[in-house]
Amino acid sequence: MNTARLKKPVFVVGHPRSGTTLLATVLGRNSELAMPPETQFFIENCDFGDGVLSESNARLILNRSRLRDLHLDEEEVMGCFLNSDRKLVSLFEIIIDRFRAKFGKARAGEKSPFHLFYSRTLLAHFPHSRIVCIERNGSDVVASLMRMPWSHRKFSRHVFDWCKSIEYANTLEAEFPDRFRRVSFEKLTRDPKSQLSEICAFCDLEYQDQMLTPSESETIPEWERDWKGAAFMNIRPKETVGEEALSFTQRAIFRTFANREMDAGVDRRDLATVREMIMAWVLAWPYHPKIHPYLQRARARFGL
Repeated sequence: MNTARLKKPVFVVGHPRSGTTLLATVLGRNSELAMPPETQFFIENCDFGDGVLSESNARLILNRSRLRDLHLDEEEVMGCFLNSDRKLVSLFEIIIDRFRAKFGKARAGEKSPFHLFYSRTLLAHFPHSRIVCIERNGSDVVASLMRMPWSHRKFSRHVFDWCKSIEYANTLEAEFPDRFRRVSFEKLTRDPKSQLSEICAFCDLEYQDQMLTPSESETIPEWERDWKGAAFMNIRPKETVGEEALSFTQRAIFRTFANREMDAGVDRRDLATVREMIMAWVLAWPYHPKIHPYLQRARARFGL
């Protein structure tokens, strides 16, 4: 049975609006590494499970809009797939490998923010892979998400989801220290050459100066460039301005619910006051990290 085997793939994950596109674009400028557009492969196709995929379901997956952004030859991909074990993760590997071959590079990877929660699947199927999780100041992340045309406007849910991402990344880095690495968006934009050199070393890539030279990239499809176009430009330090864009109530909710996830060195004045904690509990208690998991289980049990 002939299956594609990616050589040391690199996966970029992290919470949305944390710099995943920037990091993937920069890595994709390396002469050895192909980085396709975001696929959201496992998020969009998780309902297929771990069983054998039918040919019709494989074609259905290949015709999803995000996979069409890769501009692959469907019949070529299907030929490889039908000669594989026909599992979902094998189809993913074939897709990424065909994209690699299209650009004539030795290695490939992929960037989908919420593939963070499929990291164990990636690490198990790709034993020589590396996962880089980029993290950004939470208030900046949430403030940015609240402005995105494709995002919902539930502030408390954004805060809860960001906390969950940070917590899960901490767990993975502790469990797989040689294969999963958390990096800081702020450090990357403040000292890009040094930080990128460390990331390349972790991924067993040679750092190349061209990675910091702005250029067109296959990583960002045309329809996403309105909100991802900055990834084409020079990397510049980004000031932490998120809390300035938040209302008093939003700051109270963020500081109360995200206390554990805020940097250990944060000025204590940035943590929640008693007044803010009371306000957050009153206005957004369903999304408090100590309560929300119980509500989720109750909804699942009673079909709410």
